[in-house]
Amino acid sequence: MTTFRNRIAMAALALAWLAPAGAIILTGPAQAQVSSLFYKEVEKDGRVYVFNTAGRFKSWQASGDIGTAVTMIGQGPAGETVVAENETAMDLYNFKHDRPAYERPAPKPAAAPAAPATLRIGDSGELKFGLLLQGWYVTDSSPAATGTSWLGNTTGYNTFRLRRAEIKLNGKITPDWGFEVMFDPAKSQNVTGSADTDSKILQDLAVTYLGLKGHEFSLGQKKIALTEEGVRSSSELDFAERAQVTRTFSDRRETGFFYKGEYGDMVGAMVSITNGTVANSNSNTNDNVFGAARVDVKPIQGLLVGGSGGTGPVSGGLNHLARNRWGLHVKYDGNDDLPIGFRAEYMSATDEQLDFPFIFCSAKGGYAKVELEHVTGTMEPLFDAIVKHIPPPRAKAGDGFQLLVANLDYSDYLGRIAFGKIYEGKVKVGDASICRHGTGKISKGKITMIYHFEGMKRIEIQEAHAGDIVGLAG
Repeated sequence: MTTFRNRIAMAALALAWLAPAGAIILTGPAQAQVSSLFYKEVEKDGRVYVFNTAGRFKSWQASGDIGTAVTMIGQGPAGETVVAENETAMDLYNFKHDRPAYERPAPKPAAAPAAPATLRIGDSGELKFGLLLQGWYVTDSSPAATGTSWLGNTTGYNTFRLRRAEIKLNGKITPDWGFEVMFDPAKSQNVTGSADTDSKILQDLAVTYLGLKGHEFSLGQKKIALTEEGVRSSSELDFAERAQVTRTFSDRRETGFFYKGEYGDMVGAMVSITNGTVANSNSNTNDNVFGAARVDVKPIQGLLVGGSGGTGPVSGGLNHLARNRWGLHVKYDGNDDLPIGFRAEYMSATDEQLDFPFIFCSAKGGYAKVELEHVTGTMEPLFDAIVKHIPPPRAKAGDGFQLLVANLDYSDYLGRIAFGKIYEGKVKVGDASICRHGTGKISKGKITMIYHFEGMKRIEIQEAHAGDIVGLAG
């Protein structure tokens, strides 16, 4: 063991080598400080241990463990591994043995500052911005142009489309009042139309009172609180798309009052009282009231269980259909000791939640009935339901002519016959026409025969108009 102390000249040179400016002027007090510098160099078990603090050296003597240290392999006098208490001790070792200076690892570059998540407005306002883009590529081997899938893709073609382009803005106007708005340019611009609740540009629009800590009171248009689909945005769900039945049950936006609250660390609740009418739709009535609620309980860390339900009439006009449903859900997110995740949901509802009437029919038996136990020998209940529930055809009278082909037939005398509905204009026997195929190809022709229908019979006519369902040959 070598003791290395009171060598003032050598220690002064070491400090000069370590100083950032490259020079130190020693005075009387500085010499006294250098004279107290501690250095120990010990050879043990084929290694050279180096210390520059007495406390660390004594701890190593007692335990034999040096702890965190700086190691240089093969740099000892006889090729031993040098283990230094810290970088300063390694510097002193290299200086004593006239070795090159210890090269310190380069510091990691500082991480680039993250983009601000919140934009401050005035003294108390704030604005947050979110964006979700989701593209779809669908491959479909169905017969071309045989319809539209429930996900909105034209059947029979491989297609790519932008499924979602959700732009969300939310924040605070004052400390007690917040707002949120979300729109999706990838959706339809039609605000009348079908009961597809996810097909409109405007998705969410609400004003929220935040003055009561742990509670939020909103007025506007949002998702009703049923299942995970109704509670979270698309970007927060575990799967990009959900099953059709899940979307039917819970992916529904309505206009009304919404509440969200936390009761301690274990219990949360959501309540909504809405108009029961699909979002962004024109309705001739506003007398529906649909209530929905959800309760979440967190008995242990990572586990969430609860239930949700709703009741009330839906749809506008005279046909108010009851919609009663309830469900249970459980979710578990494990920690590092148990890294597993689990999701399960159960929903129950009545047939009325489908929002359309049921007619039981038999073409072979020649009957239709509203209730299965009814006895009838005619198809009149089916025809009555068509007149009652299906709106009249939308057609445009004019000089132009458009026919949407729904089916094809073939005649040995007339050739191909196209059956479909006239959406615009009128057609007469002898008119020139073109056929635009699904592939984009255009064929020219001349109308040689027009068929109308009476029951199952084909009746030859000379002229047809917008709204008629006809067969054309030519």
